[in-house]
Amino acid sequence: MAITSRFKMGLWFNGKHSTELGVDMLTGGEIGFPEKSKSIISVPYANSPIDLSLIYANVQTYEQRQIKKVFMIRDRANLTRIGQRRVANDVVNWVESSNSQTPLILDEDPDYYFLAEVQTAPTLEEFDLYGTLTIEWTCYPFRVHRYSDTSDVWDTFDFDNDIAHISDFIVNGTAQLIYLNTGQSVLIPDIVVVDGSVTLTFNDKSIALSVGTYHSWDIGLQPGINYFQFSGHGHVKVDYYREVI
Repeated sequence: MAITSRFKMGLWFNGKHSTELGVDMLTGGEIGFPEKSKSIISVPYANSPIDLSLIYANVQTYEQRQIKKVFMIRDRANLTRIGQRRVANDVVNWVESSNSQTPLILDEDPDYYFLAEVQTAPTLEEFDLYGTLTIEWTCYPFRVHRYSDTSDVWDTFDFDNDIAHISDFIVNGTAQLIYLNTGQSVLIPDIVVVDGSVTLTFNDKSIALSVGTYHSWDIGLQPGINYFQFSGHGHVKVDYYREVI
């Protein structure tokens, strides 16, 4: 569908760009940041409490975050209130038709997406020639990078933040590799054994891998440096996407 909005900035969600519905996303809105999930226990006769929120893998967890955007609603063809309400209904049906967290890409932050769902009712204010529709998304706490951290494609490579990793390789004996998680959450990579069979040693665990794709919490990349050792014979690929606040 052709973009019909007068302004090109908007957002992608649920298979469409907001401008395809003929609405303008107004400046402002709110991009909420996630709160830390804390579990603090006071210790009798001690001044320092115990923080249990880091008990899993010593990684901080976060609450869901909120994103709020305001759209100008107009009947561009006839400037009628009936047409205005029809446009508003089209937008609400579009954003409400997703029943789980779906990628939301803001034009002002095109390299990342939020996993978002509209859970609270949109708010419509109507005036004579236009209206404003406020939509709020509840989101996974982290922004997810749209391009693989193991990709070094020139056109999408971020020279400020990306790191060139070895992601497609042949194991013939032993291969030791380093993977850097530059994000802030534990990442579960996809490990694909194209052919052969190998054993992955990671965090003092040995995991036998045959042909197939593996995505397991047993192989969680901590923020920072992670060491993989593959042994055996086979063709292996590693893929993951960083998550940042």
